[in-house]
Amino acid sequence: MDYKHRIILKKYRNELEELINLNDIKRSLIDSKIFTNRMLDDIWNGEALLFEELPTRGPAAFSKFIEVLCDNGFASKADEMLFAGVTDYNISLNQPGYCIIINNELCCETDLLKYAHDMEAKELDLALKTIGYPHPYFKTNLCSNDIISILTEFSQKDFSEADSCIVIILSNGAKAVSNVIFDNNGECILLNEILNLFCDSKCPSLKDKPKIFFLPSFDGTYDFSNGVNSPRNIELLSDVNDIFIWNFPSVETYLFSKQSNCQFFGEVLSEHLKGDFLEHDFEKIVHSAYDEFLGRFSNETDLKSVPVCTKLGLVREKIIFSTPKKLSTH
Repeated sequence: MDYKHRIILKKYRNELEELINLNDIKRSLIDSKIFTNRMLDDIWNGEALLFEELPTRGPAAFSKFIEVLCDNGFASKADEMLFAGVTDYNISLNQPGYCIIINNELCCETDLLKYAHDMEAKELDLALKTIGYPHPYFKTNLCSNDIISILTEFSQKDFSEADSCIVIILSNGAKAVSNVIFDNNGECILLNEILNLFCDSKCPSLKDKPKIFFLPSFDGTYDFSNGVNSPRNIELLSDVNDIFIWNFPSVETYLFSKQSNCQFFGEVLSEHLKGDFLEHDFEKIVHSAYDEFLGRFSNETDLKSVPVCTKLGLVREKIIFSTPKKLSTH
């Protein structure tokens, strides 16, 4: 089943479970051929749940279920669900959302990387303001507890009148059991701990809205063998959805950028956002910025691959920016 249909079923599940008596739609479900006879027996016996099994039944399952609803007196609800089948997130320039930028200057970083992080933060701040985001919340040199505390507070803002949120963390990253972000003291925070703050149940005003993350490159190495800074095993919650993650370039890329007297990635992305945000979807813009930035290091084969956006949970196809609708004068 397509992501957009999974999203719709998830959104309407509680309502449908209250409206529908399984015995009333039994004949229609049998005729629809959505489920095998064995699966139907499990659903009637309570050994399986209709709305748990439905998303697993292939690309035609949603349209067949809509027909089941129509055949059993729920045509208006079926129409409502079909209308909800949008494939894009639409971010209006008059209420795009809120942004937070955390810039950690690790004691082990070179002056170049500190400078690069400052430049990234400055340029992305300017770009985000250009496309309608208010001045971001700037935080610097936070310990792990403060990072979680600040992001918890940010995630619990009222986003009911906003269309998205953006979280930017400039620091160092590494891969251990999972992706790890370091605070200003070199202590680690598991990425899942951050993402769980933005799950649907903890952050209801951002439900069905894109949560956009720009995070450190997780290409570093770190020795957790002594156990001092070993990350906890934190699982990603099941209702973490609408997540888009991009990673900043590696430390090596910044070194090559300085040696070549090139712009840093944030500067390139800023230019692409300012110039193209109303013409292309957000993922295409970021991809184009990476392509241009890394294309300048054509002789360094290890730096040429363009990072792919990581999407978690139920995610729509595109993030589109649009100008506010003009108010009628009549």
